[in-house]
Amino acid sequence: MDAIYSVSLGESETTNRYIPGEFTWPKLCELLTSHKQGSKSGPSICPATFSNDKRGKEYAQEISVITLDIDAGHSWEAVVAAIEATGWTAAVASTFSHMSVFTKVKRTAFELWKQRKLDSANGSEPDTSPEAYLAEAQERLPEVISGAVIDEEQSTDTELAIRHNHCPKFRIAFPMAHPWRRKDYDNLDAAEMAFKDACNAVAERLGLEIDASCVDLARLFFLPRVPNTERMELTKRCIFEGELCPALKLGADHRPAVTPSKSKGSLGFNTIEAVDPETGEVLNLKTWVVDYGSRFEIAKAAEAGKWRTRTQSGVKLSVDCPFEGSHTTDTPNGTVVANASDFAATGMTGLRTQNFTIHCSHAHCKDRDRLDFLKQAVSLKWLKVADLTDTRFLMDDTPVDTVPIDPWAEFIVPSFPLDIFPAVVSEAVADRHERTGADQAAVAMSALSAMAGALSAENTIMPRRNDPYWIERPILWTLLCGAPSSMKTPTIKWAMAGLSSMQKERMASYLEKVTQWESEPEDGRGDEPERPEQLVTNDTTYEAIVEILAVQNRGIIMHRDEFSGFIGALDRYASGRGGSAERAFYIEAWNGNAYQSNRKGRSVSVPNLAVDFIGGIQPEKLREMKDLGSDGLLQRFLPVVIKDGLLPRDIPARNSALYYELVRNMACLEPGDYTICEAGHVVLDELFERLHNLEASGVFGSSFSSFLGKMRGYSA
Repeated sequence: MDAIYSVSLGESETTNRYIPGEFTWPKLCELLTSHKQGSKSGPSICPATFSNDKRGKEYAQEISVITLDIDAGHSWEAVVAAIEATGWTAAVASTFSHMSVFTKVKRTAFELWKQRKLDSANGSEPDTSPEAYLAEAQERLPEVISGAVIDEEQSTDTELAIRHNHCPKFRIAFPMAHPWRRKDYDNLDAAEMAFKDACNAVAERLGLEIDASCVDLARLFFLPRVPNTERMELTKRCIFEGELCPALKLGADHRPAVTPSKSKGSLGFNTIEAVDPETGEVLNLKTWVVDYGSRFEIAKAAEAGKWRTRTQSGVKLSVDCPFEGSHTTDTPNGTVVANASDFAATGMTGLRTQNFTIHCSHAHCKDRDRLDFLKQAVSLKWLKVADLTDTRFLMDDTPVDTVPIDPWAEFIVPSFPLDIFPAVVSEAVADRHERTGADQAAVAMSALSAMAGALSAENTIMPRRNDPYWIERPILWTLLCGAPSSMKTPTIKWAMAGLSSMQKERMASYLEKVTQWESEPEDGRGDEPERPEQLVTNDTTYEAIVEILAVQNRGIIMHRDEFSGFIGALDRYASGRGGSAERAFYIEAWNGNAYQSNRKGRSVSVPNLAVDFIGGIQPEKLREMKDLGSDGLLQRFLPVVIKDGLLPRDIPARNSALYYELVRNMACLEPGDYTICEAGHVVLDELFERLHNLEASGVFGSSFSSFLGKMRGYSA
């Protein structure tokens, strides 16, 4: 096979850097099936490529090989027969613990599983043997677990060693007919679901049990190793020739169809039913969460019931995981819950609106839905079905936007959602953040500002279906607010580099043409070369901007490293008027309308007074400025409060060039008039309602209410 397959390689499971590697299929097969003697935790491979060297699902860009671990105990013959039956190209090899006769589990996990069995027995004698544990918690096959016992000699104070029959373990790799690519999906959730469905569909076609963690976009696999020479003799490997695996197509066909629900806002997928083992009461959690999820105080219910709680950290309550028996490692406080009323302070951004929170950091639980945890907690008698609608554990139904705000509570800013960007931009932002340590939100908003400045302000969009008089233009005012060491200037300079270099090249070409024109005889040199449109300005008067925009309709972006210098210039200029005329001019420039200047007998018409702005300021200097909000100037800025950055890494830039190319292409686009799709209107309707409720609440001053009003235009 001549195709090239891209993967990521790491020195060990603890490495922070994963290097991209490209292989032909034969070379990749050799890497995946050649056993070496050594410890398990050696060199590793990730089937995914990443937008930077850091392994993480949010950075995953492409997967071209589906890789599955078969650890349940299927025989070599069964695995080979299953692969042959598919007719797909594949490589399979035994893994480090192939044919092991021990399974190590935490004592606490085993005892917890045993206690749950006793609690749910309803008077009968449950099977709490090691054999039953391996079947239920570890999903081992009967031929492996038959006669399993605890070997106390091999056990420790914290770990049990369960002896059983030889357990075959294998890893299978299938090259995909069509690779999974992050850019093909609207958001990370959809991309994850597509890959998970593909893995599960392949496993279903094989008829084999797979390790659930294989569906992780950033899953690492150790390269084949064996502990000693004796085990080397037991290794297995085989290469199969056939068709490429149609994993994504199988996954799409495998995905359950959405069924409309009679309940407004229902999630509409498969039913998740909680059954109370004491009363027999059944509750459809998919329907319940629509009506009660935004009000459920789960931490209160856990503390009042039989759910074992551990420690409290802020609004998050650490609890036992209902699926702890499936955990392979013991992570203290790895499972947390939070009340719906504390949603904003959790810092967990997986949910879009206020709701209760359950999160478990263990690999075996990463793909579980919150409702799966609730269902399991009810089955274990930790919660009752009745608890889920008990008024003791529900917020009142006061609208979210009128819930009192605690001004002394710690506010946790959510991470900037990079998936709103095209892949080219998100990769460049993530790379810049990783290399320099600059705040990711500051980098992202700077890039967004540069793209807004690149677009012609002749572009318009109509936010409302039936209001042609309300149009918005791509005008964005961004203000980075941070300490002197927060990298405001380098961040803005990086974001603006594409536009700045484009302007420099245009001007150099123009001056060269002018020089050539001037060198020609006057009677034969023709018209003077046309001056190119100016894209960026750094330090200028408002009269100069009027002159620039009088001859170009695209607008201009002002790049000021120090916002305080910009404001100071307004106040110093036109003494006696306090800069009020200049401030009024820039307020007009935020709207992008026609503008007429009549001064000293000279009249200048500007068809499109549009100025984008990007700059930075220190918090102390911002506090020193007076009356910034009195006329609405400050309210037009989108402030980015810079958080502490990361430790910078001295690695080459990998994604900036494509981002700069995109910005330059945007600057050359022909302008157009746009409308919003119906799905967009649904989102805007919800946002406008929330903004209206915040303004109407009366808890904010007039200046901040004015800022909220500007958010309507920015949202379009």
